[in-house]
Amino acid sequence: MADEGAAVTSITSRVTSDGVMHVFSGTSTGTMSETYVGGGNALTNATMAHVGSSILSITAQKTPDGVMHVYTGLENGGIDETCWGGGNSLTTSALATLGSTVITLGCTYT
Repeated sequence: MADEGAAVTSITSRVTSDGVMHVFSGTSTGTMSETYVGGGNALTNATMAHVGSSILSITAQKTPDGVMHVYTGLENGGIDETCWGGGNSLTTSALATLGSTVITLGCTYT
């Protein structure tokens, strides 16, 4: 992983069917980053989003349509989604505001 410049407060990983290891991290300053390697890719780090609040929980899934979805639970009570792939450009949007700190998130494609 790259030097995030702030405390990493949440981390998750996924290996996709193309053999790529994706590690997603969230920081105390609200930055969500991806580090990936494998499947013909060299080790790469990228900042994917700045969500404006400390990220306390992070989870991710790649759906069959090729879209990577990363969900972040925020200290300010928000849940954001950052997604890209499958013909979609990188987008971050607010999914919910719960009114209290989001400590744990999970996701499953069914």
